[in-house]
Amino acid sequence: MVVKTSKGDFSGEIGFTSIFPQKQVEEQMAFPYLKQHFIGWFVRTENAVFDAETPLFMDFRVQQRNNTRFMYVLPFSPKEALVEYTLFSETLLEDEEYEWEIDQYLREMGAGSVQILEREKGNIPMTCFPFKQLQSRRLIYIGSAGGWTKASTGFAFARISQFTKQLVSHMAKGKPAHTFDIRSRYTIYDLIFLDVLHRRNHLGSSIFSAMFQKNSFAEVLTFLNETGTISGDLKIIARSRPRIEFVKSVLFSWKQIFRVLFFSGGRGRV
Repeated sequence: MVVKTSKGDFSGEIGFTSIFPQKQVEEQMAFPYLKQHFIGWFVRTENAVFDAETPLFMDFRVQQRNNTRFMYVLPFSPKEALVEYTLFSETLLEDEEYEWEIDQYLREMGAGSVQILEREKGNIPMTCFPFKQLQSRRLIYIGSAGGWTKASTGFAFARISQFTKQLVSHMAKGKPAHTFDIRSRYTIYDLIFLDVLHRRNHLGSSIFSAMFQKNSFAEVLTFLNETGTISGDLKIIARSRPRIEFVKSVLFSWKQIFRVLFFSGGRGRV
């Protein structure tokens, strides 16, 4: 394999790419595709409105506007925090809309005057698209481009670190890189959950709220981090609401579930 760049040509037996295949994912219709998009402010406020010991994972006390929308708040002190306006939806907003929502949220908290120290902006893919089918023996997709982002939540950093170590171990044992597989039972859970959000995006707040209300925080994080037991997973799934929507997704998505379970992936070509 040869990669040509402005700094010269580089060759090797195997190439790894983390360039997200946007066109292939957006043009396919078989698997639901949402975006987790956000803008965050690192702020210093006039008034002490944050609990430095209590981050807010998903605050759904914002207008949902037929989407799944929430605030994420990571406090550093009573007057400093990262405040992030986040959506799970198909389309992005204008920057001004995210910023307006953050400003309103801080006003309602009684923050007083606000100094914006930094801004951040992101767009994370949420899909169970079988990225492995794009790769060959010599070109391996990694990171979000390899489907390493958790489809139902957008969790990425810890998973990518974990899968990187697993891929290195896989290759160190002499196994071909293109046979590395990250699929598990959680891939099926994600597919079903994402189908619900894709069809009924406005239900996101009630689904996530029910998950946290009916289970302990530790149970939910174990489930989302994919480190739970089958019995524990089934308990959380059984408490999901609205249950009928998950049943519909199983019925609607049987073809995709079959592909996830049995499709080996990778074209295997040189």
